[in-house]
Amino acid sequence: MAKRKTFDPGRVPVSFWRADDVQSALARHEVGALFQLYLRQFPDCTQTQLALLTEHDRSEISNWIRGVRAGRVSDIDVLTRIADGLQMPDEARVLTGLAPASVLMSSVRTAVPASRQPAAGGLPADMPGGMPAPSPTNSPDWREDLRRFWGLAQSSRVDIVCSEIPEQERPYFASPQDRNYLRYAKFADLDSLIYVRTRLTQLHPDLVIRDFSPSEYFDTGVDTLVVVGGPPWNAKYREFLPQLPFYFAPNPLGEDDPLVVPQLGNLTLGPQWSPDSDLLEDIAVFTRLTMTKGTTVFLLGGCLTLGVLGGAQCFLHGERAAANARWLTELIGDDDFVLVTDVRRLGGIADLADLTATEPLLVLARHNNDPFSVVVKNTDRYGAV
Repeated sequence: MAKRKTFDPGRVPVSFWRADDVQSALARHEVGALFQLYLRQFPDCTQTQLALLTEHDRSEISNWIRGVRAGRVSDIDVLTRIADGLQMPDEARVLTGLAPASVLMSSVRTAVPASRQPAAGGLPADMPGGMPAPSPTNSPDWREDLRRFWGLAQSSRVDIVCSEIPEQERPYFASPQDRNYLRYAKFADLDSLIYVRTRLTQLHPDLVIRDFSPSEYFDTGVDTLVVVGGPPWNAKYREFLPQLPFYFAPNPLGEDDPLVVPQLGNLTLGPQWSPDSDLLEDIAVFTRLTMTKGTTVFLLGGCLTLGVLGGAQCFLHGERAAANARWLTELIGDDDFVLVTDVRRLGGIADLADLTATEPLLVLARHNNDPFSVVVKNTDRYGAV
């Protein structure tokens, strides 16, 4: 009799973990629903193999799947065994509230002599915006450069306020009254939210990070506030517009909201499209403001979601991001700034900006709440709308 092969969870494509019903089960900690979806999608896996992979009795797996045992799990140890056993990618782990696996690995590396440590890596290539890990020749100080740029210290309090989909456009399960309520379903820039949260945690595992939609957020006492997504769908971003030297021209839903810079003769920049209506480039707008009470505010905007993610990657993606941060710091120091750059789509991911090789389209800066002035202007290469 042929022996059944052991199921290899490493063969599970990342597309499975990005499916709406899977992400709903992850966010709600509905283990039974997750196992049902897993077995349905991968018939080579059995309940017995799930039990072996996740270190549970087969009867426990069966009870979860049949609904005999409560499907919603809050025990971190149980969730960790399931995440580790199924080899969940970091974006799936974050949805369950667990730390990314890469963060856990970095804590293990601290116990290894520096001369024997592998090069610091980035996110897995299959995560949104994932790129190959830096080579072993990279400087070991790049993480500290990024911590300084973002103002991160041990136990710093970081709040992320992500744009939210208008209520009339949300899926039904974004409603708290729905029996399958998924809180993250109302976030408009969810890929950027997960990316930013994961990257910041990698930079400093001791951070206290919380995430909110604008309608949920009323706090004012954090060290760092990261606002993800432009003003059309982010009310928190709109609160800062009076202090900014630009705005996004509002248009009806389904049309682009281009960037407008009044002090440059109402210079207008927007996405670039192919004749077949494929998105070629977007505009990323990355802003830093320092409040009088000490809070540092980062605004991650874009005409479309591609620009928002590209702006986040510009100053969070490993060695390249550290080089970008050093370039900008040498240019304007610790002053408030607005940086505008173009983001190209390569395949299904955003291109990663290299400011040391190609300067941004625009940099404006101010000192001590003086008016913003132009420091770098290369907008002619992009073309105004």
